[in-house]
Amino acid sequence: MIDGIEIENFRCFKRLRLPDLRRINVLVGDNASGKTAFLEAVFLARAGGPQIALKLRHLRGLGRDLEVSYERQSYESLWRPLFHRFDQDQIISIELLSSGPDSRSLHIFYDKAGAPVLPFGKQAVESERITPR
Repeated sequence: MIDGIEIENFRCFKRLRLPDLRRINVLVGDNASGKTAFLEAVFLARAGGPQIALKLRHLRGLGRDLEVSYERQSYESLWRPLFHRFDQDQIISIELLSSGPDSRSLHIFYDKAGAPVLPFGKQAVESERITPR
């Protein structure tokens, strides 16, 4: 059971801390107030794999198929909507707090020193098709 959650720099949340969650919680709010983003944060932290970002795009109705090239801008465009105010210089942090073994931490950020590089001798591919399952 999740006892608390801390979210930073994720979608509409600059910082959200809810330390006292119960067995049953009800999310109530106006349209576009963060209810879906809150559930996505929990979903993303529980799943913990990069393919989940593609699944979230699909669940939001942003399409099953998308084109991705080897250019950094193309790759980063997949992740940009997850960052608060689309600021990819910040670190997304989602902490699921539990008194048992269910605690989880997720941090999403770019390694500024690293850059996507094609292996030596390989030809660049104009684009690849990625389909979430």
